[in-house]
Amino acid sequence: MSLARFRYSRGLTGTFELPTEAAKRLVHPSLEPVEVHHGTSVLAVSVFDFDESPFGPYGELVLAVVVAPFVRPGQAMPQAGLYPYAVGTTSALIRQMVLPQWPLPYWQEDLQLDFKAGDGRRQVSVVAGGVPLLDMTLYEHEWSEESQLHQVFAIGPSGGSAALLTTHGSYSDHEDGRGELRLHPHPIQKGLDVATVEGLPLREACLADGVRTIDSLASL
Repeated sequence: MSLARFRYSRGLTGTFELPTEAAKRLVHPSLEPVEVHHGTSVLAVSVFDFDESPFGPYGELVLAVVVAPFVRPGQAMPQAGLYPYAVGTTSALIRQMVLPQWPLPYWQEDLQLDFKAGDGRRQVSVVAGGVPLLDMTLYEHEWSEESQLHQVFAIGPSGGSAALLTTHGSYSDHEDGRGELRLHPHPIQKGLDVATVEGLPLREACLADGVRTIDSLASL
């Protein structure tokens, strides 16, 4: 039985190169950033527009470093491990009602998300506290029905936990490197030099009409 269920109308997920030295400063010391080649790790940027959730409709931004997952006996192999170093939402309610045993690093101000679509591409701009945070453009490819499993880590002062998240819906993903990410300096970046992040994506995915579930939560 899932712990929580979220239905989304649209989503964008891009992965981008950043220096491993920078990635290690963003993640908890118990976790190891995944390298695409020596000295280069992966930043995952995800923006979703949730129509339904236990907390009502809201939009969400997750900035995460891709890390090695923990595989437990009898557990399905996640496609990736993610350590969010910043999470933002358009609603204060989700930040107040989140599972207390899963201490995600929420930015405590509402975000503004502006989605646009057309000519085979999808764009989103994110503003936090009146300050531009990022602009991301991703391109559509062939669409298909897919499910993806990710392990998401959250570690706070009193401990941490890992959740398994399943995302099922219409996917259009590819590795053509046609999109673009523009990160702007902002306190949410926690000291990351945004100029060191590669603007061309390793992988870009557009999502539509799907469901995300939190399937399990385990203490670390």
